[in-house]
Amino acid sequence: EQGQPQVLIPVSFIITSAFHFQEQVITFDTQHLERNENFNDRGQSVTQQCRSYTFTLPHNNTIQVSIIDTPGFGDTRGIDQDQINIQHITQYIHEHHIKLDAVCFLLKPNESRLNILFRTCFMQLFSIIGEDVYEKLIFCFTNSRSTFYAPGNTGPLLRQMLGTLEGKVKMEKKNTFCFDNEAFRYLVARLNGVIFSDEEHEEYVN
Repeated sequence: EQGQPQVLIPVSFIITSAFHFQEQVITFDTQHLERNENFNDRGQSVTQQCRSYTFTLPHNNTIQVSIIDTPGFGDTRGIDQDQINIQHITQYIHEHHIKLDAVCFLLKPNESRLNILFRTCFMQLFSIIGEDVYEKLIFCFTNSRSTFYAPGNTGPLLRQMLGTLEGKVKMEKKNTFCFDNEAFRYLVARLNGVIFSDEEHEEYVN
């Protein structure tokens, strides 16, 4: 709380007051967010266009790692927008001659169902990128503090969907990661002038 959080990739999220349920958009590194992020339309993919972030490894400055932030699946504008997003992703990869070392899917741990729309986009993306990506998949579960850092109800549903790929893709301990960013959100919210009660402060500390 006494220092300045470090952010590698611009972030934004909505925080709701516990007293009046007023919503406030919290941002960090607005210079990049203003050009590429949309937080005004609920249900639409926040990231509007693919964007690459390149980092040099601290222990070897000759090695660089690039992370590509892409539009997500299940946009409320419908399947046509999802198709546009998929085409944009594949075009971006091909135009920049990008070699994919890993493909990360971000999911929430307690989704009651993985709808057919997600599965359709999932399979279509594979068909475009190629089956060699199967061995490079990483499943990341966000907001997993409530499920004790486990995939929760989403896990069995995802395994069932992956089962239709005849064993080509597996969700295992080695390619599954669960994390939570509540502490980071708390620090960024404080930088944006949000005032927390003593009870809320203790909740984040613990």
